[in-house]
Amino acid sequence: MFPTLDRALQSLPNGIDIKKSDCSSLHMGDECHNRNRAATSLFLRAIGPALARTNQDNEVLAKVIEFIDRNDHFFLNLSMPAGKAMLEPAEGIPGSTIVTVMARNGTDFGIRLALCRSVGLLHLPGSPGVVFSPVHGERR
Repeated sequence: MFPTLDRALQSLPNGIDIKKSDCSSLHMGDECHNRNRAATSLFLRAIGPALARTNQDNEVLAKVIEFIDRNDHFFLNLSMPAGKAMLEPAEGIPGSTIVTVMARNGTDFGIRLALCRSVGLLHLPGSPGVVFSPVHGERR
C-alpha cells in the first residue's frame, strides 16, 4: 500500500490538506477520533485522481481503494499526528492553560497543559474530584 499511496502523494504539488479535511468532516458528523467515515471518504476522494494517474497495477490499485474504503478509521492515522503537530507549537508558553495533550491507557487519563511542557496532570480513577500533579501535589 505504501508505494501506491506514496506515488500518488508525490504527484500532488500541494499534498492533501489534512486540516481542511478535519474541518469538513466535523461538519459531516465525524469527531476525527472514533467516527472517521466522512474524513476517510474525503481523503479517498482527494487522493483518488492521483491514485488513478500514478497507477501501475489495476489489481493493486483496487486493493488500496478497497482497504481505505472498508476501513472507516483509516483517516485516524492521519488526523491524530496532524492534531499533535498543530498543538506542539503551543507547548512551553508561560501561563498558557491550553490543553496540548490528552492520553489514556485504559486505566488512567492524563492531560498536558501548554505551560508545563514535560509535566502532565493525571486523573486518578476511583478518586472522584482528585487530580494529581507532580508539580503541585494532590488537590481536591
